[in-house]
Amino acid sequence: MFIVLRTRTGPRRFMLRRAHWCAALGLLFGLALAAAAGGFFAGRGYSSHVLVSRVYAMQGQLTRQSAKLEKLRQHSQAGVNAVASRMATLDARLNRLDAMGAQIVSMAGLEESGFDFTAVPGEGGPYPTNEEPWKLPDLSAATAALGQRIWQERSELAALEAMLLHRQYNAQTVPSGKPVGSGGWISSGYGWRTDPFTGERSFHPGIDFAGHEGDPVHAIAAGVVTWAGPRYGYGRLVIINDGGGYTTWYGHSEKILVQVGDVVQRGEAIALLGDTGRSTGPHVHLEVHHDGDTVNPWPYVQGKRNR
Repeated sequence: MFIVLRTRTGPRRFMLRRAHWCAALGLLFGLALAAAAGGFFAGRGYSSHVLVSRVYAMQGQLTRQSAKLEKLRQHSQAGVNAVASRMATLDARLNRLDAMGAQIVSMAGLEESGFDFTAVPGEGGPYPTNEEPWKLPDLSAATAALGQRIWQERSELAALEAMLLHRQYNAQTVPSGKPVGSGGWISSGYGWRTDPFTGERSFHPGIDFAGHEGDPVHAIAAGVVTWAGPRYGYGRLVIINDGGGYTTWYGHSEKILVQVGDVVQRGEAIALLGDTGRSTGPHVHLEVHHDGDTVNPWPYVQGKRNR
């Protein structure tokens, strides 16, 4: 096959061989394929953009959901923290109740084996057949109920403590015991006797405890010192108001160790045994007054009188 092309020198004829035809057809096919591929990839590029946009949208939704979930978690954690704080407070109060219970047991002289506030209370039962986890509202309600129970027990224990303290106070303020140590002895009793100075029959309103001069004189009841100094016939005298209508008198002291207004406890040294005033030798004259009248100190010395 021949093809004629016009040139400067005139028309020229070229012969097209079979190979040339194949090359031309291949070139045309390649151009067509390239055009088709460009369109395909252009379409694919458009679809990827849409997908990327959708991915961005989903990421935004996930971010918003994550923020909501974090707020919910923080809210739940705040609730758990509140419950935990409440439980810590209750635990501290229980510790205080344990200490108070132990103190009451000690004060009352009860058997500790039956009132061990540090032991875990006995609980038990068969294996459970059905269980379910605690929910925060249920846990809060249980905590509130526990707090109410602890409050009630604390009130009861406080009332018991006050009663025992009152009993202990009464026991301390009621006169009881001897004003001298084991070395002292009774030299004159309460009631009618022969007066050592006049020889006449006279009433003795107390009990005399003889001993060694300078021995300590002890209060036989707790109270407040209302007199501490010389008094006619009594020499150096100490008077203690023990409350509940009781006063105790300690006469003939060599030296007074307390002052008016001092608060003394039972057994505390308040003076030194002496021979001052109307006395025939070193001794302490003990009187017990109740509601303004003298009473026989002997039952109190023996510890057989209660308020």
